[in-house]
Amino acid sequence: MKKKLKMIIIILMLFGLGVPTSVALAQTGVEVPCVNCEQYTQRTEPTNGVWYNKDQTAQGFNFDTQNGRVSGIYYGYDEEGTAIWLTFTAALTPSEEVGVMWTIDATLNHFSNSNCFNCEVTGFDITDYGRVKMKFRHKNLASVSFDGGPWQNITPFIFGHGATADFPHRTEYLLPNLDGLWTFVYHVNGEAVTNILLIGNQWAFYSEVLRLTKKNIRETPTGREVTYAVARYFPPPEVLIIGTITCKLVEVEGQLRGPTCTFENNDGFWFDQLGVSREFNFPLGGLGAYRIFGETIDGHTFEAIKIDSTPFNS
Repeated sequence: MKKKLKMIIIILMLFGLGVPTSVALAQTGVEVPCVNCEQYTQRTEPTNGVWYNKDQTAQGFNFDTQNGRVSGIYYGYDEEGTAIWLTFTAALTPSEEVGVMWTIDATLNHFSNSNCFNCEVTGFDITDYGRVKMKFRHKNLASVSFDGGPWQNITPFIFGHGATADFPHRTEYLLPNLDGLWTFVYHVNGEAVTNILLIGNQWAFYSEVLRLTKKNIRETPTGREVTYAVARYFPPPEVLIIGTITCKLVEVEGQLRGPTCTFENNDGFWFDQLGVSREFNFPLGGLGAYRIFGETIDGHTFEAIKIDSTPFNS
């Protein structure tokens, strides 16, 4: 078991993860601005996979969300510096706090005294190891606190996507390249609407497969803009740029704030017929390497799910 734990920690050290000692917990992780947070009313389940606090080393989480419940594993050290891994599970509880979608409050369980690799299967001991509280702020951003300690911010671990902090004077949140094939799922909030093309059918969801590009960075009089083109493919093939995802600073009450992001779909026939805005907004925490989530001012949403990483021009 000790060898297994050491191997896990070595792998996580390569990831550049962090240690939750009483001193390290003061390292709050990446701070992410949220412009006009009160406008966001919809919720989405957090991204599955490895999460970490960029300010720490050799510590991390693994999350899997199914049917409204989160199963998590924490990897790190105890107060004596011994490698340890803990598990927890809890239901996602809707939050009324501005800028927070869900919360969880769960018991940490420590498993020990079980079999090693290729050894005879044995039983195991389970010990309560305190509590963990989490605030899932968006698809790709959360805050965590152990046993009432300081809150630290965590994000999904991104690698292989050319992710960089493109607004270094504002935030160290990493923006990845998004080039590849994505499924965009749109949800009309509230009552189902009538599809004018299929008279009599009631529906509230619509999906399409689109291509996203690598990011394009340009400087403007009001600051940097990071833009991704959104395209639809037609045979034999033809390519139609239907919109953009743009992250930039915005002016609020005479001051530049953010950055924040917008997906604008310029091919708006479907949206116009349903009375849905073509503009979906989201904070940086809504943009990740494999999941993106945003909403209109009226609460209609889109979620983009990456299904293939083939470059745009392939």
